[in-house]
Amino acid sequence: MIQTAEQLYQAIEQMGRMQRILESYRNEILGRNPRNFAMLAEGPLDQIRQLQGQIDEYITRIEATGSPATN
Repeated sequence: MIQTAEQLYQAIEQMGRMQRILESYRNEILGRNPRNFAMLAEGPLDQIRQLQGQIDEYITRIEATGSPATN
């Protein structure tokens, strides 16, 4: 769960890393073996979905409370 602006920044950075991994898989694997690409892409895609959910929850809390931290 994201509770601070710093954790939000880290989650966004992690999403970027996962997107770069997917791009790498697409460039290196998709053309040669789509099945392997689909299997390898599952992990980064799941991580992106999880991070996006955490970011959405954090933003919703900020909107509800007007405060970025939940200490």
